[in-house]
Amino acid sequence: MKVITFLFFLLLHAGSVTAQQSIAVKEYPYSDLETGRILFYKGEYNKSINTLRRSTQKISNKADLSKLYNTIGSAYLLKGDFDSATFYFYLAAEGLDDDRNNSLLLAKVYNNLSVTFLSLGERDKALKYTLKAESIVTENHHKAYAIVTLINKGKLYKEERKWDTAINNLKEAIRLCKQISNKLSVDETSFSPDELKQSALLYLGEVYCDKGVFDTALSYLNKAMEMNAFQNPYYSTSLHLLIGQTYLKLQHLHLAEKHLYQTLSLAKEIRSESLEVLAYYELSMLHEAKNNYKEAYQNRLKFEEIDKRLSEKEKIKNINLLEIRYRTAQKDKEIVEKKLVVNQQQNALRKKDIWIVTASFSTLILFILLVVSIRTYRHKQFLQRQQILVIQNEKRIELLKATMEGEENERNRLADILHDGIGSIISAVKMNFSTLKIEPSDKYVYDNIIVLLNDAANELRTTAHNLMPRFLFQDGLKLAIISFCERISNASFNIEHQFYGDFDHFDKNFELFVYRIIQELINNVIKHASATYVLIQLSAQHDLFTITIEDNGVGFRDNLDDINFNNGKGLENLREKIALLNGHFSIESKKISRTHIYIEFDIQNFKNKF
Repeated sequence: MKVITFLFFLLLHAGSVTAQQSIAVKEYPYSDLETGRILFYKGEYNKSINTLRRSTQKISNKADLSKLYNTIGSAYLLKGDFDSATFYFYLAAEGLDDDRNNSLLLAKVYNNLSVTFLSLGERDKALKYTLKAESIVTENHHKAYAIVTLINKGKLYKEERKWDTAINNLKEAIRLCKQISNKLSVDETSFSPDELKQSALLYLGEVYCDKGVFDTALSYLNKAMEMNAFQNPYYSTSLHLLIGQTYLKLQHLHLAEKHLYQTLSLAKEIRSESLEVLAYYELSMLHEAKNNYKEAYQNRLKFEEIDKRLSEKEKIKNINLLEIRYRTAQKDKEIVEKKLVVNQQQNALRKKDIWIVTASFSTLILFILLVVSIRTYRHKQFLQRQQILVIQNEKRIELLKATMEGEENERNRLADILHDGIGSIISAVKMNFSTLKIEPSDKYVYDNIIVLLNDAANELRTTAHNLMPRFLFQDGLKLAIISFCERISNASFNIEHQFYGDFDHFDKNFELFVYRIIQELINNVIKHASATYVLIQLSAQHDLFTITIEDNGVGFRDNLDDINFNNGKGLENLREKIALLNGHFSIESKKISRTHIYIEFDIQNFKNKF
């Protein structure tokens, strides 16, 4: 009965071929995959395997290849070649591990691995893969395939002789069969509800047979036979054999004889010696019970003939294995003899070689020590050079910082003088001047003086703000630049500003440095470029801080390397300052066209430190 159950249970997971698929194969004979599956369901497993293996080179899609491997593994399992079956099932699972779109196929493969290990008697591994399949089915709500998993669990619990648990799982599978529709999508399962129900009924019959409750077993087996849902002849043959065995247990000899001869006929038709040998054995027992000793003897001879043939194959396999072991032993003996001769020769030379080995080893040790010493010395030199570069860079930054602080202190002093000193004087002049009594004839001159005083005060205020940008220390870099642009912009000169990223976490000295760069470059544009439009872009993203300034002015008329703004303190001075901070500075300019300036810093160096 174990052989019958194994055959049936595997094919439940291999899928089925519908009539429509058979027609498709006739219309498209080049479909090796479908042809192989049809041969599989016709019981022609060798032809199926050869056809499917030919198609492996033509398929690149992982899911389709896994389906093919699953069917090949199923065919090997039916042939009883468990090693090959396991190999192909593992290949199928490997191609589906990360494919959530084919989770049901992976569950089928896990169930097939469960059947394989169960057939090998490794119940722990069988249960492991059954639970994996159940987890996938539950997670993805595959209601129809949950029935298959329940049947699988029923088989496992039956093998562990947990009859009640096995029966409950199988009855639950039958109950679910009644809830699903008669036509299921191929994505969900390849079986009809009748096929699933018939398989559960067959299992229940086998469980009750193992329990010894033959009447109940027979009722379930006959129900399975009445459904006639199996498409594979192996199923029908196995079911006839199981019913015949059960009738024989109940001493219903006539009915047992009918089903056993039907088994024998079908087994010969599908060329299954494994089922044929069981049929002859049961027929010999049947005729012995009927006191028909001649028939019993003849069937016994047939049984022993086929059984001997099947056993002979196993013996040949074992003999070949023994022959290989014998040849291996002979080779090992020859190798040992040769080694003995070599050892004798080596013993004669060993004393002579000892000093050579010792000298060589000592030389090697000295060489290694020399190499290590050289590498250590070079590494120390490298570290020292790196340390010197770091110190030099720190000194350059400190020098730049001190220079900037000195410049800013001087700017602040001048700003105070302009704002508090000269600004106050201009305000006082304006106030005193406004108290004068002006004759009507002098009104025009008076108004012009007031306008000039206002312009002087505004220009003085702007200059003071540029010298000491309070906005920068109060509101940050972004708002300071916006304020600067708004003060500079007018009807004939427009400055557009764009900001990308976060500008709230930089050191104030770095912000001041950036502000002065932009201020100097914009002043140069005003003085030299005759531009009407300037675009300022600041970006603080992906560990980079970049400044881009572009104008529509006349560009440089001279060679870029010879340009020097602000009486010798312009471009070259700016390049040196940026280089001190390991920044990148580039200018692209076209004569009578435009100028594009790009500056780049590593953002990590200027977050909350300088």
